[in-house]
Order: sequence, then C-alpha cells, then structure tokens
Amino acid sequence: MNPQILIESCRLEPHTRNYHANSTLITYKGAGFYFPLSNHDVSNMKRIGEVGREVVDLLASQRGIVFVFLDPYMLFLVKGKLFGWEEIEKGILLAIGQIFGETKEGIEIKRQKCFCYRKENIECLLRLQYHKS
Repeated sequence: MNPQILIESCRLEPHTRNYHANSTLITYKGAGFYFPLSNHDVSNMKRIGEVGREVVDLLASQRGIVFVFLDPYMLFLVKGKLFGWEEIEKGILLAIGQIFGETKEGIEIKRQKCFCYRKENIECLLRLQYHKS
C-alpha cells in the first residue's frame, strides 16, 4: 500500500492542521505533546510506541511547532503564529516520510479545507437543517 496523507487546513483556525495517514502512526489511542518536551512527557512517550516516539522526536526538532496530538492515523498540529506552513510542512512531510520509509516524493498527498466545529458553525448547521425540513 502506498503511503497517503490527507492534509486538512481550517480557515477559522489557520495555525492548525490535521495530517491523516493510511498507515499506523502510533499504537496508543491518542497522546498530546507541547514543545519543547518536558519530563512530564516521558510517560506519554512510552505509551505511544516506537513509531510514535520517532514521529514526536522528529517534530520536536522542527522550528515553529507548538503542540502535536497523535492518534493511530492522524497528527493534529498547532504552529506558532509567526511561522509559515510552507516552512514547517516540509519538515512534517519529511518526518512522516521517514516513518513510512519513503521520500517526501513517494507519499501521495491530498489537501482539503476542513469545516471547523465551533459553536457558531454548529448553530449554523442546525439552522440550515431546520430550514431544509
């Protein structure tokens, strides 16, 4: 199976992105890490397995990433507001490529805008559904 990544970006939260993968990133149900890593993160690092630790270590060395949450098939990232995605994303894709044993060019990448589930958006959806019925 060829590695695939779906990158979701949100217009309402431009400093966040989701990276969905078709291969397992971690073997644990989910864990979050603020950068730089602290002593508190050691127990979470043990839980996420070898591949997850490798992902976190690679991302921790990337300038501009503030927070990462991993689940088995997704990375959720928050970047510092003064950093550009172009600069950060190269390192993210290289890290994911190393995990999959691929170069960045060997990964099929798709992009889409996500719908942010903020309170205002949920209320808007409910109003639209009400008017359709």
